[in-house]
Amino acid sequence: MDAADRKRRVILRAERARLRRDLLRMQELNASPDCAGIVDHAAAAVFRLHRDGAQLQAAVAHATTELTNDRRTLAAETALLRETRTIHTSLSETLRQLEITDPATRVQSAVDAKRTELGDLRKLTSQSMGRLLKFLEAYYPSVGAPNASPVQKRARLLDAPPPPTSFSLKDMIEDLMNLSVSDDHGPYYRLEEGHYHGPYVQLLLDAGVVTYHPKDATRIRLVDFGG
Repeated sequence: MDAADRKRRVILRAERARLRRDLLRMQELNASPDCAGIVDHAAAAVFRLHRDGAQLQAAVAHATTELTNDRRTLAAETALLRETRTIHTSLSETLRQLEITDPATRVQSAVDAKRTELGDLRKLTSQSMGRLLKFLEAYYPSVGAPNASPVQKRARLLDAPPPPTSFSLKDMIEDLMNLSVSDDHGPYYRLEEGHYHGPYVQLLLDAGVVTYHPKDATRIRLVDFGG
């Protein structure tokens, strides 16, 4: 037997002796006439302890719920305050700008802005028109006019203006555009015999660029793309 085993045996004997002493004390206590009262008091104390513990747990749960609700309310109020301050700052800056700018200046600024916008639009329109006319000149050149018909010859005898010697799609579109700007109520281009090239007119109709007058097939106009 080594030293460790001997030490364990000594500890075991000491523990057994302690347990015997505790058992004797409990037996003496049970034999005492005051034992029942002690047990009753102990049971009552345990009951009160459990009751108080349950009440404490309920109180803690209620306090936790209240704290959670308070935190949510605080967060909502903080967000509302932040938003209100942002709006106030924006309105204050707007008011400051209005106070330092007189009405006449504001009107003039608006006019200048619109004038600049109109100038940019005219520039863009001019550029687009230039590209369109170059395209027409390159791909749809002027076409020579055919020989005059008997009707045209009679018209010439009546001092009517002579028909053109060629037909230009570019010139026709320019005339249509000018009519659409100068005459809102009747921007129609009249198709006079000997003064237009039928295939070019049909090309514009097929492309959806022009449309006939609803009651007169001798007049065409540009389609209102903005309508």
